[in-house]
Amino acid sequence: MNRILTFLISIVIFLIILYLTYVSIRSLRLRKTIRQSLQRELRIVGPELSRWKDHPGQQFEILKPVYNAVSFAVKRRFSVNPKRVDDLIDRELNRLIKSAGSRFRSFLELMLLRMVSLGLVLTSAFATFMVFTAYQETTFKVDFSAVNQWLEADEEDVSAITIPKSAVKITPKVIHYAMPEQVTSTKEMGQALAYHISRHEQRFVIRYVGDANSFTRVTGQAWKWLQHNEPYLMRLYRDGDGQSLNYGPYIDYEVTVDYALTQNQTNRVEKKVKQIVQKMPKNWSDDKKVRYVNDYIVRHTAYKLKSKESPYTPYSILFNREGVCEGYALTAYLLLRAADVEVRYIAGHAGGGLHAWNMVKLKGEWYHLDTTWNDPIPNRPDEVQEDYLLVSDETLSKDHTWNESKYPQTAKTDYDAF
Repeated sequence: MNRILTFLISIVIFLIILYLTYVSIRSLRLRKTIRQSLQRELRIVGPELSRWKDHPGQQFEILKPVYNAVSFAVKRRFSVNPKRVDDLIDRELNRLIKSAGSRFRSFLELMLLRMVSLGLVLTSAFATFMVFTAYQETTFKVDFSAVNQWLEADEEDVSAITIPKSAVKITPKVIHYAMPEQVTSTKEMGQALAYHISRHEQRFVIRYVGDANSFTRVTGQAWKWLQHNEPYLMRLYRDGDGQSLNYGPYIDYEVTVDYALTQNQTNRVEKKVKQIVQKMPKNWSDDKKVRYVNDYIVRHTAYKLKSKESPYTPYSILFNREGVCEGYALTAYLLLRAADVEVRYIAGHAGGGLHAWNMVKLKGEWYHLDTTWNDPIPNRPDEVQEDYLLVSDETLSKDHTWNESKYPQTAKTDYDAF
């Protein structure tokens, strides 16, 4: 009974220390994020503040967007009482723009919080050890005789053991964009757009550090960057609007987005892609993955312009089993990328009109994949064509055209290593 009571007391103490550790570390992260975000923003507006050091009203106008930007970013990242966030930002901002002494006191407070957090982490580790010790003292000894018998079993008995299916399936590759700390280039602007659109945010603000002329150039090229590097995200963006607010040393780019799919539909697409890819064995070569994706799309899809949902989306392909070339190519793009096959989305012309397909990279060489033209019309679910499965530029150019300067050259001949 004493051992059980000791174990229960250890559990309670462990949980209390674990909670205090969590609260302390979360508070440290919050304070550290606020301080670093403010320091980053103040470095941008520092020259403007110095110029108006004797004009509090003008300084307030300069600091107001700094306060708002940090408040918006921190509240989105942390689930904390908004008033507490605003109070911490206000206090830290005042300390950073005042004397060196106030900045030093703020630094000391942060260091003290770090030491407390470290102390609690070490205490948690010790408490975990104590709980483990108490648990061992209250458990019964294990009889290993059955294990020993298994170890001494004949080889043919052991061979009957099966490996769980989950251990031999491919783990889908998921790409997550991080919000750049400071947007100053086309790539960073493109990554920032990808970050927000991948989260299905209907309204967001991106702060660009630079002048108005470079901002116009960078934003225009950033959407092209997104179209080239994230064609699926680009096509989630059905319509929208962008406005810029010029604050001198930086510009806030306010974007409003109207999406082609709902948040629920987007989530369902991601889940379905994972389910399909997880059925592929781990030991499959990339060419087998490409053939599997081609066969899956062709067998499960009928080419149809008038679909229940937008026929241009993977949602229509995966759930309504109908769509057009853009939906085919985007679905192949998502599936192959999740299967860790290097893939591109291609926009061109074929059959007298606009068309879309893919390029994939196998053994260092690029090849074309047109799942749409591999799907027979009228639809025959049990028939899969391979006339446009891993073909060269020379083969595809007989009935397809595209801007070849925008895409890599393929191998000289079609892929024949199946």
